[in-house]
Amino acid sequence: MGKRRSRWRKPDGLTSSEPALPGMKPDGEPEDESEDELEDEPEDELEDESDVGAESPPQTEAQEMASDLRAAIGAFAITSPIEPMPGDHGDVTGLDSWSEKTADAELDHEYRTPPTPPEVPLTVSADAAVVEEDTPIENAPTDIVVSAEPIAPEPPPAEDPVALAIAIAERGDRKGAIAALRTHVSGTPDDAYARRTLASFLETNGDYESALANLEQGLERTPDDVSLLVARATLLTSRNRLENAESDLRRALKTEETNVEALTLLGIVSTKRGRWREAVEPLRKAADLAPERAAAQYYLGEALNRLDRLPEALAAYEMAASLDPSNWRAHKGVGIVLDRLNRPNDAAGAYRRARETHRP
Repeated sequence: MGKRRSRWRKPDGLTSSEPALPGMKPDGEPEDESEDELEDEPEDELEDESDVGAESPPQTEAQEMASDLRAAIGAFAITSPIEPMPGDHGDVTGLDSWSEKTADAELDHEYRTPPTPPEVPLTVSADAAVVEEDTPIENAPTDIVVSAEPIAPEPPPAEDPVALAIAIAERGDRKGAIAALRTHVSGTPDDAYARRTLASFLETNGDYESALANLEQGLERTPDDVSLLVARATLLTSRNRLENAESDLRRALKTEETNVEALTLLGIVSTKRGRWREAVEPLRKAADLAPERAAAQYYLGEALNRLDRLPEALAAYEMAASLDPSNWRAHKGVGIVLDRLNRPNDAAGAYRRARETHRP
């Protein structure tokens, strides 16, 4: 096995005649050892970590530089005192805080850690993501969406065609309102609200047959639509076609038995047909469901008065008059019942209010 040599070199500033380190000649060369002794030395002793001259595996450039640095530090510690580093608090040599591990870590960081590339500010264009020099970026993120055109705001919702037609009618143009509703219904034939509004305008305009035909077309598409059945029954009642109106109302109540409009109109139809007892039940039920409905209270008073149920009739008439003070018939009904109850003075006041309210 060859002769071992240390990689330590004598520093340029080392002038002492004494060896720099144990086992060193003054000129920096290791003391001679017998090659025979080295060759006869057991292999396990050569591998001992305490043998500073043992041959080691090939070292990398960084490890060699670390070894040279440690040797230089050792020589420097002998020849020159080291000023205390910040935080050493009196360690004049600095060797206690400077370890081989620290030196290796710093060298590893300097020679093994790749430098961090500087960040390049990016400028996004409409066509692609580019750097300041307009150089396309490779492997650009695919989740970035760049739009060359601004996003347009959503258009406001279209105005309700029925509300628009009502506004036209309120301006006095009923024919224009009817034309607008006809156009809308032709495009959306299942719009029950539009059909009912159109029928009301047509009836007000004197075109009863067209109003009825419009509702019947809607019922052909949806035969059990309660709102269309009640609208047609109202139209039939105004034309005194009471039997047909009652048929529509009973059909509607089979589908929706608590419909206040259907209950009220059924009671009215019954009173017009002189069926007072039949009128009481739907009218009372409608009054209980919607006590603010003046029409249900008035016709309930009519039915109860005909049945000689005077206290109940008086309460129903008074309720109707309070809910709708302009209903002169309700005031008159109060006067009639008070007369029948032998209260002529109170009846006179009710008749006076009826005359004041009724202005032809």
